[in-house]
Amino acid sequence: MHEFSYEGVIRHLSSLTPTASLSMREAAGFSSKSSLSYTYTLDTRQDKVLCTRFDRNSLATAPGLYLKVHNEIAGLGLLGGDAKFYKGQVEAKVGLGVTKGLVCL
Repeated sequence: MHEFSYEGVIRHLSSLTPTASLSMREAAGFSSKSSLSYTYTLDTRQDKVLCTRFDRNSLATAPGLYLKVHNEIAGLGLLGGDAKFYKGQVEAKVGLGVTKGLVCL
């Protein structure tokens, strides 16, 4: 599954404690973030708990795979905003068969 999204946020950081660090004090006030993100998700699991799927050829459970890749970019070009960054995240899960009918995560 493919997902594209846009996020526009105005943030306000205030009410800092007297012990707040210098970097937090410098970041206080209003800031804005304007970002585009893309997420690709692949999920071959049928059992979300054991990460397995049913294999029709062997009539048993087989390893299942969950993969999620997320990319976000903010503040470049026409996006604007105070925040400028690129963030990439990957999440993966796989179930591996130990013996017939038993799966190890």
